[in-house]
Amino acid sequence: MQVDQDRHRGAAQPVWAGTASCKDQDCLLQRLIEERGLSRQEIRFSGIHVSSPEIKDRYGRFFVSFLPAVSDETAKSMRRAIRGWRMHRMTDKSIKDLACMFNPVIRGWINYYSQFYKSALYPILKQLNHALQRWAYRKYKKLHGRKRKALQLLQRIAKQMPYMFAHWRFVGQLTGR
Repeated sequence: MQVDQDRHRGAAQPVWAGTASCKDQDCLLQRLIEERGLSRQEIRFSGIHVSSPEIKDRYGRFFVSFLPAVSDETAKSMRRAIRGWRMHRMTDKSIKDLACMFNPVIRGWINYYSQFYKSALYPILKQLNHALQRWAYRKYKKLHGRKRKALQLLQRIAKQMPYMFAHWRFVGQLTGR
């Protein structure tokens, strides 16, 4: 492995050249981390947080794994966007209208941030389900103040039309708070 000093304004970037003495990829990653002193480093870029914890495999050996997931700052901005939609105030819209309005954004989040660590998105999508639940019990008078009934209504809709919202297929079963 060589280090290219010229790229990225003088920052040392690893460049893989030829074959290394280690035969498997885990050994190469471990060597890179030891050489650069990156044992517990966390990297953030483009809304993704990459951590490198040591993980024990099924044989009891420790190895370094990289877990790219949605960063905390990005998750906060996604939750802020869900609150900013003020979905619970759109009682004049049908659920199909809400799906048409918000599905492109939800689908984009899922496609971009769920490539490696899907479960990191679950709390955000659970908040989205809660916003839909609030919408339901504000829209329908018989559900007002009945959170469980509103959740059951959404569960029935999700069972009948699982493709209405992109996150319903991704998360699976709807759960309340």
